[in-house]
Amino acid sequence: MFARLLLLFFVVVLVLVALAIFAPPARAYKYHSPEWYLLRDLNRYRRAHDLSTVRPHGDLNRAARHWSARLVELQFLRHGKFAGRIERFYGPCGAAGEVLAATPGTAYDAFKLWLASPSHREVLDFPGWDRVGIDARFCSWRGLPSRVWVVDFVKDP
Repeated sequence: MFARLLLLFFVVVLVLVALAIFAPPARAYKYHSPEWYLLRDLNRYRRAHDLSTVRPHGDLNRAARHWSARLVELQFLRHGKFAGRIERFYGPCGAAGEVLAATPGTAYDAFKLWLASPSHREVLDFPGWDRVGIDARFCSWRGLPSRVWVVDFVKDP
């Protein structure tokens, strides 16, 4: 009897470990949210250009949400103390980059703006990005209904 209970215990532990290892990751963004569309477009672009895809990270999402709220308050786009913000929310990393936009359009509209700018495209095209944090804050931007987009990238050390 004891041997059967012990065997059952080990089988249950093995199943739980397997579920933890092979379970799909929790969704970082709500399906069909602006952030979800931007991540989809970003990874499609990166795959088409033989770049690694990026995975959302909760701490980077918090950093992006924090900064988009500040930008709406300021009604001005700027990167501010970007390195310090990433360090505070995410911790040390090998490299970090950020793109910002304020547009009344969709995720794809913001993405097209970045692709049209050489300095923003350089950030999008960096081959080493591993993780990303995205926020698309709906607001009134200079009197127009818009979204402020903040996308933070990191390369793990």
